[in-house]
Amino acid sequence: QTQVPTEFRLKTAQDIVNLLEEQVFAVLEEPEAKTLEKARCIGYLSTVALKAVEIANLSGRIEALETALKARGKVA
Repeated sequence: QTQVPTEFRLKTAQDIVNLLEEQVFAVLEEPEAKTLEKARCIGYLSTVALKAVEIANLSGRIEALETALKARGKVA
């Protein structure tokens, strides 16, 4: 079982991706888990990680749009 420090907080989508990456490696290294169990768990974690990556990408794009709109408003 992976120990998470008490002060650990997920603040960004990248934090979630990093945590999920660690957990995938933990699953792969678990000697008591069978192949099918590992595959199911990693499939689920991958789905969650993909969603976090999508959210991170959308957040970056929204910030860029907001910056562009603010700059355009100052020029006009």
